[in-house]
Amino acid sequence: MYRDKMDLRIKLATLPFSDFQFYFQDYISLIGSKRSSSEYKHYMDKEFIEQILIGLNPTQHISQIDEISLLLEKFYPHKQMNEYTNFGENPERFFIYRLKELSNLFITHRNGKVALKYWESSEEKINVNSIFSAYRGIYKVTLWNSLNRMMCVDVLVMIYLLTNGMDEEYVLQAYHGLVYLPDTQLEKILGKGVAETHLHLSASGQFGLNWQKMMSPEPEGLSLEVIHKYTYMDRLTGKKEDLQLYTIAAAIMRLVMGSYLQFIQSSILPNKQTFLGYLDSISKKISSIVQPLNLLLRKIYDGSDLSNQGFNKKHLYQLYEDARINLSEVDFEVSEIPTWSGRLAAHDSLSRIFGLDKHYTSLENLFMFRALRYILKQPEDPIFSKLFRQYILIKNEQFSRMVQSNNIRGLPYFSNYFAKATSVEVGKDDLHKYGFLLHHQLQSPNIKKLEIRIKPAGGSNLAVIKNGLVKKLVLIFTAFKQILEDQQSNQSGSFDYDQYLGTSAPQLGIIYHFIKQPDPNRLEKCWYDYNENERNNEKLSFKQIQVQYKQEMTAIREIREQITGLADYIVGIDAANIETFVEPWVFAPIFRQARNSDTHQLIYRNSPKSSIRNLGLTFHVGEDFRHMLTGLRHLDEVIEHFQFRAGDRIGHGMVLGVEVKKWCVRNRVVILPRIEMLENLLWVWGMCRDGSPVTNIDIAYLENKILQIAEKIYQSVNGITVFLLWSAYQNKFAEETGDTLTCIDVQTRNEWFCEQFNTEKRWTKQSLIGAYHCKCYLSNMQEPIEVEITKEDELLIEQMQVIVLKKVSKDGIIIETNPTSNAAIGEIENIFEHYIHNLNRRGLSTELTVEKGVMVTINTDDPVVFNTNIDNEFAYIFYSLHEKGYAREDILHWIDHIRETGLNSSFIKTRQISLKDQIIEINMLIKRLKAYFNGEEDTNTSRT
Repeated sequence: MYRDKMDLRIKLATLPFSDFQFYFQDYISLIGSKRSSSEYKHYMDKEFIEQILIGLNPTQHISQIDEISLLLEKFYPHKQMNEYTNFGENPERFFIYRLKELSNLFITHRNGKVALKYWESSEEKINVNSIFSAYRGIYKVTLWNSLNRMMCVDVLVMIYLLTNGMDEEYVLQAYHGLVYLPDTQLEKILGKGVAETHLHLSASGQFGLNWQKMMSPEPEGLSLEVIHKYTYMDRLTGKKEDLQLYTIAAAIMRLVMGSYLQFIQSSILPNKQTFLGYLDSISKKISSIVQPLNLLLRKIYDGSDLSNQGFNKKHLYQLYEDARINLSEVDFEVSEIPTWSGRLAAHDSLSRIFGLDKHYTSLENLFMFRALRYILKQPEDPIFSKLFRQYILIKNEQFSRMVQSNNIRGLPYFSNYFAKATSVEVGKDDLHKYGFLLHHQLQSPNIKKLEIRIKPAGGSNLAVIKNGLVKKLVLIFTAFKQILEDQQSNQSGSFDYDQYLGTSAPQLGIIYHFIKQPDPNRLEKCWYDYNENERNNEKLSFKQIQVQYKQEMTAIREIREQITGLADYIVGIDAANIETFVEPWVFAPIFRQARNSDTHQLIYRNSPKSSIRNLGLTFHVGEDFRHMLTGLRHLDEVIEHFQFRAGDRIGHGMVLGVEVKKWCVRNRVVILPRIEMLENLLWVWGMCRDGSPVTNIDIAYLENKILQIAEKIYQSVNGITVFLLWSAYQNKFAEETGDTLTCIDVQTRNEWFCEQFNTEKRWTKQSLIGAYHCKCYLSNMQEPIEVEITKEDELLIEQMQVIVLKKVSKDGIIIETNPTSNAAIGEIENIFEHYIHNLNRRGLSTELTVEKGVMVTINTDDPVVFNTNIDNEFAYIFYSLHEKGYAREDILHWIDHIRETGLNSSFIKTRQISLKDQIIEINMLIKRLKAYFNGEEDTNTSRT
């Protein structure tokens, strides 16, 4: 509730920039035009609030309409609205006022960076009626965490710089898309070096990269398939489904406005020409498009619905192309640009207008800076100001569709944002895409080890998969090598840079993550008809998917052992995606295959001095769960059945740190498949059987409950015991699906044919195993049931959580936390309540229990979805510890320890290597990969 109310306040205060309704209707002008207080009050309570609620209701938690009404009066007070809008005649003044208000509250600069003003300023202390007066000092960090994911804050940064006398463009080198959160002391700690150990490469960019691509549209992006691919969640949140018309219109508007700003910038004489005057003056130059261009700009200015004005995507795209060609002033070949920063700029349509000599920032930042500088200096050009505001609204609407806020929890909701954010191809080809993403990550000088997670290549056979893996690796390593060469070029001088720093080049590691996916033939299974020779794997649950996973794992293992040196870069495996899609047992044989040293090489055959490092294991689990027992069970299953050892890692593992009492209050009744509940209880029973210290459990009651659920599934409990049920459940992890069924002899098959519901038949372990692959019982297993969480359940969950926590702590398993991701997806009230505090308190309190000493790391997960980076994720936890009242020295020591844990637990080998040697090594690896792809062998390559 705390987080919901805070988010609601942020949304209401930023409506003019973050709500697309304001594109179509100038509400600020309407509010400002109400001269009498009674007229104002009537409009606010009757008309304005009704319109706003339409947009708020799908995305915000609203408990009282009266609260909304009062907040609107606070954020848009009558007298100030009259004054700032000149009674509605000039609404742009209010927009600038609100931007200044927000920037004064949140933005500062420190040590050459645009940073967060996390403290309470003297002005805030005096002004008790400031915009967020109830959230002062360090609580502004939680406000920022939400605001930063509700709208693109670039506009606040530009206003801050310009209103504080920093109006020369070179100052933009202090800002690259994210406001810096660490304070001076934390900055020094992070400067020692950090490891990013949980990062999905496809989502490792930032919204700015996606927006740049959208502002340079291409015809292939206009297909109906692309347009309608992600409309479901837009309907759910009440958003306009097809935003593409407006996005192309924004790209056109950006070109024209950028051309005007460049004209002003390069004009020798003082120029008083307005935006419309400029369009008139160049009408001959753009004669072929002047009429449709003027019409489009007029419709955007008026807030017209473009889809009802005769515009379509094909015509708008052609208008964009014509504008791009006619307004271009600079010509160059992208292929001839040597640096990645230059290539990134060259892919922006504004590069043909602004040029490529602005290496200190992105061209979008430059455009925003110039536009706001012009608006502040030339307030008498309302046309330009209004068009720029419409541009901001379109940009923020796209931002809201790719950056996840706190509206709805859970991985299915997140997956829609992930799909949208990663569907934008940020480069012309895969090489540019990987280059831009790696370039963005390695802009942080603090990153010493960068683990990236990528999907294995698909394919119909092993050879195809291996070739796909090699092809992608060549592109990634080529991009990485070129980025290192950029760094080497930038650092060249009269001194030895590596010796001067005393550190090595940044290290790259690749983790292949298998994609968790539901069985395509969910319930249509029949173990009786399964025949391994016929390869009819669809007859068994998840068998088809398992075979594919196993083939991908074999391909990964073989190429890393056949190509000398590749094992130092392919460092681990993982499985990710929606947790409820597939249970851990499906992956157990694949991870055991990765762990099994019997089938792995020790050293490279033709390079005896090059050892082959073991793969590190990590697994997404305990992040999203219907029942806490399910999350704890899954996590325990991974550790036990995947053969996890000290140094292996768990992705997220939120279930370990969620406060049980709070979860039980929020989830008094849980709905889940019947088999999930049965296996939860079987897991608890098995822990009791194995001697785990589970107290206050009535075993007889537990067994009776298990048998009651079993009867609903199996129709009869004749011959069924709890031990048999537990054995069948455990057997799912023993071998690959189906292998255990081959031991059922012909006589047993003939006696037990599952379509014949013979209630007299006694169940055996083998028949219970078969039921997991039988359509006659799977429907009963998957039937949703509602379960009440009682006080007894609460005590049980608390005990099971401690048991699993102790196992994780004692076994040396590391938990990869991702603060913003966890707060957006999981059972966390706000960023200050992150579960990391419950996992490791060493140095923060006197608690020395085993369960409070779990090793943890801090990472980003999917930066483009959560608008964050590794430094800011550390900062969120840093400030959350301040909020809890710990001593600053203790906090800094704790953060430093977590930072070191990240470096030490990375699957990337720790070594000192210069940039020069790193480049040579990567170049040699690329040659070996290409030789392998071409079927060649060199002296260090062996194919078995």
